[in-house]
Amino acid sequence: MRVMGVDPSTAKPLGIALITERLTVEHSGLFALEEVYDLMKEWKPDLVMVEDQYLSFNYNTAKKLAWCAGKIMGISLIAGIPCEVMNVAHWKKIMDCRPQDKKDKTAHIRRCTQIFGEEFKDDVASAILIATAYLTENKICDIIKV
Repeated sequence: MRVMGVDPSTAKPLGIALITERLTVEHSGLFALEEVYDLMKEWKPDLVMVEDQYLSFNYNTAKKLAWCAGKIMGISLIAGIPCEVMNVAHWKKIMDCRPQDKKDKTAHIRRCTQIFGEEFKDDVASAILIATAYLTENKICDIIKV
């Protein structure tokens, strides 16, 4: 199974990655929203996993992130690829990458490096772990505790 993980964004490129059940990163990077349909057609994922939004104190940011996620879900529908969402707190719990304290903004990057042996940029690391969380939660692959 091949899962495309997507970390939505409001004003910067999206973190997108294609992860296999063998825990390999086939593709990853930062991409514009306009590229998503072509990536789906080229990479041919079996499923698209999009990070769902969490409670935000900034209404405008939350709204824009939700719109971006909705656009990705619509693109997935047009491409004929099933799409699901996963809350940020949920995937971080599954991937065991909760921050050590409130100022720790890099726990997911460290965890991604532990699992995949390579350091990825912030939003790309999130996309990788979102897809991996789906594979782990559905027992399609097992993450070894490191």
